[in-house]
Formats: sequence, C-alpha cells, structure tokens
Amino acid sequence: MPIVFPNVVRMAFRGVWTNGQEVVNVLDLDITGTGGVSRGEAVDETMADAVQNWQTQLVGVRFPNNYTFLGADWVDLDSIDGRTGFEPPDAGSPVVGPGTSAMFGPQAALVVSKVCASRTRGRRDGRWYMPGATEASVDENGVVLTAARNEWRTACLNFRDNVNQTALPDGRNVTIGVLSDPAAPGLDPAFMPITDFQVRPLVGTQRRRLRDS
Repeated sequence: MPIVFPNVVRMAFRGVWTNGQEVVNVLDLDITGTGGVSRGEAVDETMADAVQNWQTQLVGVRFPNNYTFLGADWVDLDSIDGRTGFEPPDAGSPVVGPGTSAMFGPQAALVVSKVCASRTRGRRDGRWYMPGATEASVDENGVVLTAARNEWRTACLNFRDNVNQTALPDGRNVTIGVLSDPAAPGLDPAFMPITDFQVRPLVGTQRRRLRDS
C-alpha cells in the first residue's frame, strides 16, 4: 500500500555519471499554509524552487564535473491519489558540477546524514550518498578530510536554508525533512524536519555500483 501522509511531497533528484551510472538522492518536503493558491500550484512552485536550489547550492558548488543533473521525479503523498510529476532542471542554473579532481573510486561516495532533532527511538534520519569522494578530499585510508566535510555540510545547510520558507507571498510554508520509515514495529510514519547535516568521516561504499562497474 502506498504511503499517505498529510502535506508531504517526496522528491528524487536524479543525475548520471559520464559512465552511465545513475545517482538518486531522495528528499521529503512538508508544504502547508496554501491558502493563497491551490495544492497543485503550491506543489509545482515548490518543486521548481527545490530543483533550482539543488543546482545552485549543491551541483554548481560541490559536485564533480563527471556528474550531470537530469531533474527530479516527485509524488504528492497528501492523498491516496496524489499527483506525480517530473521537474526538469532550471534552465539558468548549473547541471554539471565544477569539480575536476579525479574520483576516489567508482563505488565510493560521501555519506551525508540528515540530522533531525525530533527523531525518537526506532526512527531513522536517512542519508544521502553524494558524488563528492575525490582523491583530493579522501586520504589513502578512506578518511574524508575535515575541510571537505565542512564544505559539504555548509553547502547542504545552504540548500536547506534556501528551500525552507515561511509565509511566502502565495501563502506557502515549506520545510525539508524526512518522512520516517520506522525501524521498530508499531510506529506510525512521522515527518521530521532536518535541523542539520553531518558528513561521515569514512567514505561510503555503494555495493550495487561496485557490482555494476
């Protein structure tokens, strides 16, 4: 049975490596206070804004140049028959990253944890596998250099701060977060706003990509 949760839209930001491997990063957004516009209009405006900020705050700042952003799929979880759609890249924003350093390995990624202050026992915050593990940012033991970790955290926080909005002129309030998939039985789903991001000290390994490479 599909997930239904009031006010929440789930996005999947999609990109591709030059070798054809796909990169997908999932984000949930709570969209409320839409008295000035319809639900559909509020979702459409928010999807466009989130994609534009993904490009300007993350892709165009921290991503490598062998990654190309393709756009974002989304589904409105507000009702059982919620709309689905695809938001193409913003035409005036970067779709290719600026980084030119050699990659640490085809299976490696930076693991960015989504930190939710409201998380309770039995719930997961979630994480992103980001395409930023370069030879310049990871040492020979797979440890991500502190400077790189700080730069990625700052970029992720800038993305959050630019997408989160309160009392927009059209009545929208937007908060990014995690619609929890409870790890413990008997818990209902809950939306948890993201309060911070943390880059894990060790580079992550994506086993599926390793098998396919």
